[in-house]
Amino acid sequence: MRVVLRQGEWTYELVGGREAVRVRSQMRFRDREHVRVFLASFLSDPVHGPSLVAGGASLTGESALSRYSPAERIDLIVDAVISGRVRVLCRRRTGGSGGAPPQEKAPAAAPAPAPATERRPVDLWVRLDVDPNDASNRSDKFVVLASDGSYRQVKTVKDDKVPGDRYVDLQYTGLYEDLSYTLQVEEPGAAPYRVFENVPYSGLAGLSPSVARAVAAGASEPGESDPIPEGRDDEV
Repeated sequence: MRVVLRQGEWTYELVGGREAVRVRSQMRFRDREHVRVFLASFLSDPVHGPSLVAGGASLTGESALSRYSPAERIDLIVDAVISGRVRVLCRRRTGGSGGAPPQEKAPAAAPAPAPATERRPVDLWVRLDVDPNDASNRSDKFVVLASDGSYRQVKTVKDDKVPGDRYVDLQYTGLYEDLSYTLQVEEPGAAPYRVFENVPYSGLAGLSPSVARAVAAGASEPGESDPIPEGRDDEV
């Protein structure tokens, strides 16, 4: 079985069945996509397109080809070409200008996706107006939660980073800047309450800046001369 296709001065023959075995010289294709692109150049032609689709049954030996869509029939032909059951011959019509047959270009590879920005964990410092020396506060839990449920960290008065003052200064680690957070206080025998809720990290990063710097510098407590930025509550 042969299906003849023409493009410009070139004639292509798709040879299947027993005839394919006798073909000595044939077009070479790099891969399945190269075959598909070659066949696609004929599918839009009003003459060759229907011939190519209709000839798929004889070329591939698939008798019940009517159950396949046109695209699936082309896939069958592609499989047959790759396996060698169908071979493609090419010749130039007499009187042509010579030269090699036109080569169908494989589709350009999709651009590689841009590398994702690495998410780096950050810290959150919170100053609470809670007296660490008050025994009634020692069982309280201060819980920071991420809005998507991916983060939960619990602190108590024992985690106070600046001892010797009347505040509880806590450092939460392993947060991410693209999430929002909630601070919940859990007291024994009382309903939990929230100090802040679903606030983006960018809105929390300025909390207790003086505490963070004081701890980093080894100070026992925040300096009085370190002002609180306007618009931020240093004491939550």
